[in-house]
Amino acid sequence: MNEYLKYFPFSWIFLPFLYFIIGNFDDLSLLESFVVILFPVFLSIIAILLTKLVKFIPFKILQEHALQIICLGSFMLFNFSLLGLSPIIFVFTSLIVFTLIPFLINLSSELKKIIAVTSISMVLICLSQIGFLGYQLYSSSTSNEVNKFEIKSFNNNELEQLPNIYSIFLDAYSRSDQLKILGLDNSKLEIELEKEGFYIAQNAKSNFIKTDLSMFTFWNMDYPKITNNKPDFNKLFIETTVLGNSKSIQILKDLGYQYVRMGPNQSRLQDCSGYEDLCLFQINSIDGAAQGMSSNIITQIFRMTPFYLVWYKYFSSSKRNLSLKSTLNDATRALRLRASELLAPYFISIHVWQPHAPYLFQRDCMPHVVQIPYTKSWDRNGLDKAKNIDYYLQATECTNTQLIELVKEITSSDPNAIIMIQSDHGHAFSMDLELDPAMWTDEAKAARSSIFWAAKAPKDCKKNLYPEITSVNSLRFIFGCISSEDPIFLEDITFIHNDSHFLRLNSSHNE
Repeated sequence: MNEYLKYFPFSWIFLPFLYFIIGNFDDLSLLESFVVILFPVFLSIIAILLTKLVKFIPFKILQEHALQIICLGSFMLFNFSLLGLSPIIFVFTSLIVFTLIPFLINLSSELKKIIAVTSISMVLICLSQIGFLGYQLYSSSTSNEVNKFEIKSFNNNELEQLPNIYSIFLDAYSRSDQLKILGLDNSKLEIELEKEGFYIAQNAKSNFIKTDLSMFTFWNMDYPKITNNKPDFNKLFIETTVLGNSKSIQILKDLGYQYVRMGPNQSRLQDCSGYEDLCLFQINSIDGAAQGMSSNIITQIFRMTPFYLVWYKYFSSSKRNLSLKSTLNDATRALRLRASELLAPYFISIHVWQPHAPYLFQRDCMPHVVQIPYTKSWDRNGLDKAKNIDYYLQATECTNTQLIELVKEITSSDPNAIIMIQSDHGHAFSMDLELDPAMWTDEAKAARSSIFWAAKAPKDCKKNLYPEITSVNSLRFIFGCISSEDPIFLEDITFIHNDSHFLRLNSSHNE
């Protein structure tokens, strides 16, 4: 065993990267995880080379402890962001580690064995945890993934007459009654939409109060498997469904629909992902593609080190502009400019971060000169709540202006189109994710779960709509409409939740 003990410092190089994989497991692809593991392998090779070079330096103490110091240096360097220390305290702590650990190792063989076994055990524990997470993710019950929804067969004449479909998602856009509580009368928008032939569901709710789960129920047209009133999540299935690999999109493609997508930009699950036939608009191929918010994996690894602070401060090109967002106006312009690329029938999904934080626009749609930092924009602690609400309402008014322009663009060029407008969830000024959902106030539950929901469709379809509709039934309504059949609606259920606790609220129109 003593022969192998001299290699244990390499475990220190691997630990920060194993922590990174565990902490970001749900967001990493297999390729990205492989890239992360390659880094400590490469660093270990460098450590071996440096250790051999140190032998030519006439300082015995450096020769004896070179490998330990180099591996400790790598451990501290790539643990910088995890430790969360100020630069001065980080340097001071590193000096203590560089002095103390080699001293203890050199003090006695027993201490060396203890440190060695502890270090190797930590690596094995991390590997076991990653293996368990992988087992949970890839070996989840496939019952979650079964969706029995079907649509009737169409004859050739019916296929030729299928309408184009537009799905417009507004992020964190609250229902009109909730906006009124905040101080905005939204009746003007509703009147304009009703003039265009829209039905507005006055009591609509989301099924979940976070974007990923809310969008999952929309695209999947079904709930995750629910056990004891708690969803049983298959996270991989949820992510791929939201990205576009969904039952609903497959049905549309089987019917001959072209799938067109546009995301808000820098949104991990809403931007163009490659499942679409045409990406309607994206600011660029990096920021405008799914996974954009997390940047590329090399940048994320670089952020683990203190060097990123220097790079970020002095090189503006490395700064990620969180205000770089697609708007409804971008969608309007893209529809005009790329009309020749749209192949009827088509399904266009437009998802924008309007009026979601960071509340970029004033009510006249001019950008704010002074923006509220994204991390403070919901301000759940009340420090600048009044200002944030004002910015949010201004952003909402701008959204309304751009939404009416987009709707009129669609209805004028495509009068027979089915148009659905909805939000994924409401505002967050009343919510506190640190609390158990059972402790939320009724005000907070209503504010976050209430969504704006409106649809323009033939009269024969609209007769099936009802005020309490939720996201899970949105596309079920669409499919019932294009097949000239009554939709098969599911029970409307809303979950108020944080990341671990769920409170079920029934909102069925049949009750």
